[in-house]
Amino acid sequence: METYNLGMSETERQRETLLAALDAAVPQYIEQYKFLSWDIIIRKAQQCGEYIAENGDNVIFAARKKGDAQRAFDALAQGLACLAFCPGTGARTFMGHLMWQGEWIGPRI
Repeated sequence: METYNLGMSETERQRETLLAALDAAVPQYIEQYKFLSWDIIIRKAQQCGEYIAENGDNVIFAARKKGDAQRAFDALAQGLACLAFCPGTGARTFMGHLMWQGEWIGPRI
């Protein structure tokens, strides 16, 4: 099967694929998390950050075990969703891409 480069390097294609996947996943996690307590969001962000620190290479490079890449991607998407609720000023970017922003509502009573 012939593939077409379309003027993009392999790294650029991987980057665009990752951003497209994150654009699909992060808003779904934001929607799920907007009703969680702030303590749970902070704990989830910490867990995701620790997982990515230890296993983040699985997002970019071939994972050794089946499911490792998916777990690393999910931790990245969930961590970015948690960050979407953090207050800050100005536009923040991830991989040169404007990050997602969530409106935290808090737990339903």
